[in-house]
Amino acid sequence: MEKIIKILGKGEKSFSPDTTVVTLSFSKLCISYDEALARSVEDLSKIQNALKAIDLDKDCVKTSYFNISTQTERIRDEHGNYKKTLFLGYKYDQTLTITFSRSNKTLGKIINQISQYDIDSDMKISYILKDVNKANEEVLKLAVEDAKSKAALIGESLCLKNITPVSINYHTSNSHDEEYAMCFEAPRLLNESINIEPEDIKMSDSVVVSFMFD
Repeated sequence: MEKIIKILGKGEKSFSPDTTVVTLSFSKLCISYDEALARSVEDLSKIQNALKAIDLDKDCVKTSYFNISTQTERIRDEHGNYKKTLFLGYKYDQTLTITFSRSNKTLGKIINQISQYDIDSDMKISYILKDVNKANEEVLKLAVEDAKSKAALIGESLCLKNITPVSINYHTSNSHDEEYAMCFEAPRLLNESINIEPEDIKMSDSVVVSFMFD
């Protein structure tokens, strides 16, 4: 009969985010579909013009969401029953992302440029890891090493011999991004001296390693 012991190995590590993602969300209700489409093009053009003065790769700016939908309102009568549907117009929603290497100076320039244009949008700033796969690999290695270390310690304590790994049950990694949201209504208050120090991104992973021993 094989003698098997299962060890749970855990890996945890904090990483300093190296990439900033600025997310701009636009939303406007227009009378016609053509007006909604034209307004979306106008807003995009304003963003592109705002960013021309900044040394950013054009591939940094992406449209992550775009939609134009019909907006209506159901009207009730004096008895609370719906009597008709009122057409309100066409609403367009658009989301743009600007991704660049983490830099408060670049971030300040982006905010400063955008604030100089008449752009009605919400802004969210997120901090992420550019190479999250590499970070996952590092955390996984720590989990495996943790399992091996525990197995060696248990083996030494119980005088077990020839401890050999025979199988691994791997669980997916667990991580999250630190996000900082800001919406500005008074662009004149913003300038290039912005200073944000994001928290480290904490990542964890685990494996269950089965060891055979004599």
